[in-house]
Amino acid sequence: MSLRTRWTGRGLVAAVAATVLVTASPAPGQVPAAVTPVTGSPVSALADGPATTAVPTPERLRFLTYNIRYGSYGLPGVLRDIRRTRAEVVLLNEVDDRRRTGGVHQVGWLARRLGMTWVYDADHRTARGTRGNAVLSRHRLGDERASALPWPRGTQRREAVRVTLTTSRVRAHVWVTHLNPGRGTVPQARTVSRLVGDPTCLTLVGGDTNDGPGTPVDDAMRRHLDDTWRDVGRGPGHTNFQGVERIDYLYHRHLVARRAWTTPLRASDHRGVVGVLDLDPRLSC
Repeated sequence: MSLRTRWTGRGLVAAVAATVLVTASPAPGQVPAAVTPVTGSPVSALADGPATTAVPTPERLRFLTYNIRYGSYGLPGVLRDIRRTRAEVVLLNEVDDRRRTGGVHQVGWLARRLGMTWVYDADHRTARGTRGNAVLSRHRLGDERASALPWPRGTQRREAVRVTLTTSRVRAHVWVTHLNPGRGTVPQARTVSRLVGDPTCLTLVGGDTNDGPGTPVDDAMRRHLDDTWRDVGRGPGHTNFQGVERIDYLYHRHLVARRAWTTPLRASDHRGVVGVLDLDPRLSC
């Protein structure tokens, strides 16, 4: 579904009515007649000044990216983790469909309990069903587009998914992806960077890149994007099970990062990354 609704903001326009004065040209030797407004009202001095337009207040949203390990630690725990963050937009990696978890469609199960809309991209199939990435949101999602990433022999098929997030005030592009560990990671990161391009509007990219900051993978992702944790996070921001690597990220462009933190290790072998960012309606997609 293609969503084209845009919010352009409301500017306060002040209109000033100018009083028109009419004078008669006197004949030679005559005294000029008194200047009289055509309305007959007294002439008042009007202060001239440049027209001003109100600057719209940014919309502040809370984003979460979280690798849930196929719900292996229990979906109720994943649900509690997401609720604790109070995130309005949730990016999930390693999401399963009905077969692995006894007939439970994980994204649908979580979305119903969170009161969110959702998009699920099953980017690869196993003997137990499909697996992939998902976006859940308290706001409208649409215009989903999945793009395949390089797929070296012997590795898992991966995709990058873009959805359009639409609130009452802004429209943004949100991407989620999960890169292979080891072989193929760098080409996949470069492909994601090429797909996202150099954004001209509000853009956020999140997911598990399976590599740390300052690596060729991170360099590729930051070619046109900013690392939210690098901007406003505190400490190392480790997200893997051992607590020694930062491999889950929120990247952004044309958003202003305000806060970032990681969630405790509870219902997955990853910590989630939460980011609070401001979105300027004038930069809507």
